[in-house]
Order: sequence, then structure tokens, then C-alpha cells
Amino acid sequence: MTDERRPANLTPYNVATFHAALGESDKAFVALDSAYQNREGILGLLKVDPRFDSLHDDQRFEDLARRFKITPSDARRIELPSQIHTPGGTHES
Repeated sequence: MTDERRPANLTPYNVATFHAALGESDKAFVALDSAYQNREGILGLLKVDPRFDSLHDDQRFEDLARRFKITPSDARRIELPSQIHTPGGTHES
């Protein structure tokens, strides 16, 4: 996807998901590096985002995760709330 055709609100992380899905790993890593430079908080989900499963065996993936300080145990630390608070009340999950 060229910069001229990219919507302004499309983040480098999202661009990386497209490249990963298309098997364009080099372009995916360029976009992920840009997301890292922008300090996109969503990079915290990098190891658990299934859209990047195809990149897990690439050393660049581990290098990026290490730079962002994401460890395999981070995915286990994510806990879902037992209750969800909405304007209409509280719901058990």
C-alpha cells in the first residue's frame, strides 16, 4: 500500500498486519519498526496477535519483541475482568 493511497488514520501496526497477511514479511517488519519508532502501545499485543503468526519464526520478530520488552510470559499476565461495566449496568463475563 503506497503512502498516497493510505488513509491518514491507518497506523503502521495496521499496515504491518496487511503485509503479514499477504506474505510480505520484509514490508511487515518495516511497518512494525515504524510502529516501534512511534511507540504504538498496541505493540504490547504483538506476540498474541494471530495476524502475525506467520512472522514468529523470523529472528526480526524476536528482536522487535525484545526491543519493545515483550516477553512470552506477558501474554499469560493479561487477565480479563470477571465483570464488564457498561452504561447499562454490570455484566458477568
